[in-house]
Amino acid sequence: MGLAWVGKYSGIFLVPAVLTFALISRNHRKWLLTPHPYLGAFLAILVFSPVLIWNAQHDWISFVFQGSRRTSGMGQWEFRFFGELLGSQLFILTPYLFVLVVAAITRYGRQLISEIEDKILLLVSSGLFTALFFTLVSFRSLVKMNWLAPAYWSFIILGVHYLFQDPTRFKRMKIGIYSSFAFLGLGISVVAIPDVPLGEGNTWSGWKMAAEETSSIQDSLMAQGEDTFIFSTNYKASSLLKFYLPGQPRTYAQDIIGRHALQFDIWTKDEELKGKTGILVVDDRREYRFRANRIEPYFENIEKIKAISIENFGQSVRQIDIYLCKDYHGLIKKD
Repeated sequence: MGLAWVGKYSGIFLVPAVLTFALISRNHRKWLLTPHPYLGAFLAILVFSPVLIWNAQHDWISFVFQGSRRTSGMGQWEFRFFGELLGSQLFILTPYLFVLVVAAITRYGRQLISEIEDKILLLVSSGLFTALFFTLVSFRSLVKMNWLAPAYWSFIILGVHYLFQDPTRFKRMKIGIYSSFAFLGLGISVVAIPDVPLGEGNTWSGWKMAAEETSSIQDSLMAQGEDTFIFSTNYKASSLLKFYLPGQPRTYAQDIIGRHALQFDIWTKDEELKGKTGILVVDDRREYRFRANRIEPYFENIEKIKAISIENFGQSVRQIDIYLCKDYHGLIKKD
């Protein structure tokens, strides 16, 4: 459990999962009267303690991000995000496996209030809280397709067990196998075919080319004796740039224009940036776009110097723009 918390904060759902199993199971309820589960919980906290210590030293930054900041970003109740969640889960599981999992949860979930085998109870409780929590969240906010993945470790086993109860169901497995291969082929093609036009869903295309252009521009400016730094207005874009730039130098994000930028907020700056020329790289997605009113107060002059258009299958995949931002003023002190 401690290792799960270190790997992903959603590992916290193991707590209600184990507790529910212990409370409902007649054979295992006795363990709650022994020191073992509580010693186990103490060991989990001990394993997780480096994360707690680091957060205590940094104003609980990652807990705030996953907690109150996520909550504040939720909108009104609506079905749009729930529909997107269903679509993404159909894709990640394949439709056949998705239907099988839902059928198994429906059948065995009803047994929670009556007699249920321990092995079934363990599988249901292991995934139930993760799936239920993120499904409820999807009625008010976007839930990314991988967030429910921890629930499927147990639910898929539960689904296969459900399938095994009726031998005639194996005839339907052909449909499941063929559809799974089709979705697997589609998934491989998305990775194998460069610059697939997926709109906002394509997060990777163009950044290697943008990094090459940015590096060339920086080298040219440095040859003229101009001090520069590279940044974007989104921490994800800044991370992509860093990954593809030769030597992976320090890049900057929206922290230099007075906005929170997650890890960029706590990374120390390599050098003083005030007075230097910023090379700004942005693209045409919603959260990455160039917004002049946010950037102009921090520089003397801003000029677009390069537009990189990525196209495939006759469609525009991505446009990445590079701006030259002269004479960085530094962060503006707020009264």
